[in-house]
Amino acid sequence: MKLRRRWIRTLLLIFGFALAIYVVLDSLAFKVPIFGFHSIFDRRTPDELPSRAPYLDYAVQDLETVLTTLIRGDYWFLDSNDFHDYFLTRSRTIPPARIGQKPVMLTFDDGYENVRAYVLPLLEKFERQYDIKIPIVLFLNPAFFDKNNPKRPQKYLTCEGVREGLTAGFYDVQSAGFQHVNLTQLNERDIEFDIAEARQKLQECVRGLDHSEDVARHFAYPYNRVNGSIERLVKQYHESAYRYDDRMQMLGWTQRPYRISRLGIQRNDSPQRLLRLARRASTLPKSF
Repeated sequence: MKLRRRWIRTLLLIFGFALAIYVVLDSLAFKVPIFGFHSIFDRRTPDELPSRAPYLDYAVQDLETVLTTLIRGDYWFLDSNDFHDYFLTRSRTIPPARIGQKPVMLTFDDGYENVRAYVLPLLEKFERQYDIKIPIVLFLNPAFFDKNNPKRPQKYLTCEGVREGLTAGFYDVQSAGFQHVNLTQLNERDIEFDIAEARQKLQECVRGLDHSEDVARHFAYPYNRVNGSIERLVKQYHESAYRYDDRMQMLGWTQRPYRISRLGIQRNDSPQRLLRLARRASTLPKSF
């Protein structure tokens, strides 16, 4: 009995020590909340522009509440290249005007037409009202771009819709593979084709536009499925990759540029929850 109690005491001490180390590391790490949305809907017309997964739909009214609060709180809205260059590789120096701000990123998966219909006008409204241009990262599947394909689902963006948002300066266009398939179910040859074809088609879509060189630099794993073979192939075509693990992206200790953390947002997530997560972002110090 005494030996058992001793073992329990030892295990509790080890657990407490490990927890203390985690708390210290967590407090030292620089945190960036990266929000992952999918489809957007309007509560006034909830049946228009439906998605394939209603539980992932988010109300544009709630999104407006969140963004208005973040704008008034002077948050820094990052695109994927800002995050990569300023925070991940530090190949660019943080602008002095950003010191004291908290960074956040907004990403949208699957390329739904309702993002163009509801989010783009909202971003344009904020630009007029607050003189701020908020970028949103779109992880797209260009197999759905061709509006002349009779089998194409109408709920997805066309290439013209992508070019519209990029020309306006709001869209950051990145890849989620060509056809939105579970890459873990493909052989290596088909995986590489899906990754490479997506990058090529995205770049063809935006050819001739400003900042087209920043398109398809980064990747999001379709269905959030990834293994070592997929990651190795993604590295050949992209500079970083994103996954959902419902964690803050932490910088300052172990970093995995091809497993960047995102916070998955669902229909029932209140604006207050998103704002609580945003407030956990680290404030940029003078000596970052």
